[in-house]
Amino acid sequence: MEQSQSTSSPSSRLRTGWIFLPSPFGPAQGFDARTADWQARTFLLAVFIGLTIFTWEQWGDVRVDCVREMYIPAMLAQGKMLYRGLWFPYGPLGPYLEALFFRIFGVHLLVLYISGLAITLGSALLLFHLSRRFLLPAGAALVAFGYLIQAFNASEFNYVLPYAYSAAYASLLGLAFLYFLVRHIRSETGPNLLLSALAAGLALLAKQEFGAACWLVLAITLLADYWTHRSYRSLGRQVLWCIPGLVVFLLGFGWFLRRMPLRFILFDNFQSTPGSFFMRMVGAKWVADRGLRFVPSEILSTMGITLLCLGIWLCAAWLARSGVSRRWLSALSMFVVLVVGIVIAVIGRIRHDHWEGYLFWNRNNAEFLFFPIGMFWIACVVFLWKAVQYFRTGNREYFALTAVSAYALASGIRIMVQVVPRNYAIFYNPVIFLTFVFILVRILQWVLRSLPEVTGRRVLFGLLTVETMGLIATLLPVPIPDYAFPSALHTDYGTIYTTRENAAIFRPAIAFMKEQKALGKHVLVLPEELGLYFFSGMEAPTRWYQLSPGILPPEQEDGYLARLSAIGIDYVLFSNRSYF
Repeated sequence: MEQSQSTSSPSSRLRTGWIFLPSPFGPAQGFDARTADWQARTFLLAVFIGLTIFTWEQWGDVRVDCVREMYIPAMLAQGKMLYRGLWFPYGPLGPYLEALFFRIFGVHLLVLYISGLAITLGSALLLFHLSRRFLLPAGAALVAFGYLIQAFNASEFNYVLPYAYSAAYASLLGLAFLYFLVRHIRSETGPNLLLSALAAGLALLAKQEFGAACWLVLAITLLADYWTHRSYRSLGRQVLWCIPGLVVFLLGFGWFLRRMPLRFILFDNFQSTPGSFFMRMVGAKWVADRGLRFVPSEILSTMGITLLCLGIWLCAAWLARSGVSRRWLSALSMFVVLVVGIVIAVIGRIRHDHWEGYLFWNRNNAEFLFFPIGMFWIACVVFLWKAVQYFRTGNREYFALTAVSAYALASGIRIMVQVVPRNYAIFYNPVIFLTFVFILVRILQWVLRSLPEVTGRRVLFGLLTVETMGLIATLLPVPIPDYAFPSALHTDYGTIYTTRENAAIFRPAIAFMKEQKALGKHVLVLPEELGLYFFSGMEAPTRWYQLSPGILPPEQEDGYLARLSAIGIDYVLFSNRSYF
């Protein structure tokens, strides 16, 4: 096969055979990238619509944090003030946006559903266009698909009705920040640095750790730009472009500081503030449970799982190349690749408890191959690899991927050894998954480099199709009636699905609270069944609408009880929640 010749132009740099990075180094000859991009976007839109229909109203959990995302905006829409009138552990952007939507369209679950769906679609498209700067259309579509397949989970950890809209908005703003920052690094047209800084400021208003990650990566970028140009004037000009983002944050947060002390916001509301009662009481376990654990054996184990995953994919690519190299086996080899993917998808759908002791290859065991738990370490490798290449060559295309992997590490550090497609991790793993797909594609391209370009692309597409079907097999929600939430809970504010047990309890409890509200009675719900307040249209007696362990500081217990006594509580409803 004839090798491409290196030139000084970006479009021909780093080519070996047909292996290249399409978007900063240029598309292949005869390859209609624009058509492929539209096909990928159409595919993602179809997936989004299909998942929306398939999981309609089966998002969230009526017993835990999701109902806070209903209750808080409803109270804000009535004129209450965040923090002072309502305890809240995150930034103000999410609840006030949802409150604005409630004021415009009315208090209804459908408003939240549409808001969450808009966040989901926007994040998927941003992730695709960000990934497209480093991957072929099929690879970029795979990254966005990996995000979408997690976004519709049947629990409080989803993007449509999440445990915290603050996390969903912050994740979206983090992707917007990264997208515009990469455009700035690659010198694309537009006020990209300004837009990137504005997104970073808004992310800091939404959820603290996302905003901190954005500003850290932005600072690294400015320092790298200074290292390249050695110009204080250029650095000063770029800092000026970033000031509006800081101003947005300072104005938004400063509005609250005019009305209440900073210590009150940080320690009586933000539970993750170092030194807060929550962090002193359960902080160490809370942080460790989410994946920030420095246990050598666990770190080595997650690294090993990831290396095993990449090794299996390398072998699969080698086998595909060996088969395709013989023309009479070409069609058969591609057919086998697709059949293997379908078999994986079918077997992966079989419920594990039906095959206990007989079948190793089930959803839980197969997940490591398509979504390895140690992807954080891949992001580390990409960061070091591209940073070294950048400092050796000064090529800003390398630094673009350095910035992406830096954000993956900065935002994903809290799930370091637990990069899973569920729970809190779904808000922190999209960019980490991007680095995994980038490395996966590079490995596959390296193995397939001796094939003709068109044939190699077809084999690569076939292997990425297997990865896509593997994600479907391991991550797609189980179909109804085995779905987690089979029972509809119809309320005055819309319908939400839950478990049969929850529905059986919530229906009479909501009716009881509505009856007591009509009689002018006061009901206290403990510890955090906030959905009963929202669905019955009743207001919690105090700003402390939930009393989970670590929430109410001991020094405020007397004030809390005095407030309840002053109001006069007629009934107390207890739930059997368990806590770690």
